[in-house]
Amino acid sequence: MGHLLAVGALVGLGASTSRKNERGKTPQDLLGDRLGKSPAERVFSLAKECAADEKERMRNMQEEHEKQENDLREMKKKVDSKEAEAANLRKENGKLKQELHEMKEKCDSKEAEAANLRKENGKLKQELHEMKEKCDSKEAEAANLRKENGKLKQDLQENKNEIKLIKDKLKKQEKDLQEMKRKCDLKERRQSTCGRKTETSKRK
Repeated sequence: MGHLLAVGALVGLGASTSRKNERGKTPQDLLGDRLGKSPAERVFSLAKECAADEKERMRNMQEEHEKQENDLREMKKKVDSKEAEAANLRKENGKLKQELHEMKEKCDSKEAEAANLRKENGKLKQELHEMKEKCDSKEAEAANLRKENGKLKQDLQENKNEIKLIKDKLKKQEKDLQEMKRKCDLKERRQSTCGRKTETSKRK
């Protein structure tokens, strides 16, 4: 019976039923020799059906295997695609991190520059404030000097006027003195002349 099932399985799997062995007998002839023609044909038919079912099952398994291989290939393609995408994303992420780092360094540099400029600006404002105070002080001093200068000019003019008045008064006094001296001299001359005349008269 085991030989029968084996022969039936081989036939079901595609073995030729017309090929003869060294004795010139086919598989069906061998089955007929062992069990008789009618039972052999029935068993052979059953074995052939089992073999056909097995062949179908194998074909289905093969198709399933091929489908799984295709699915695996597709999955591998997707995985490779995702891996490539992930690699690109990692590369882009690294680039973005680098750009962010450079931007941060640039921002820190600008912040430091701004801090220095604010410090310098404050210093310049302080210097400007001090300069303005000095300028205001000099302006006030100049105003006081102008005021004092004006007062000195006024005093000088008043002194000039006073000196002129004194000079004019001195000139007048000198003129009056000369006039008085002239009158005195004239009077003395007259008195002297009168005296000489009186003395001459007495002598006579």
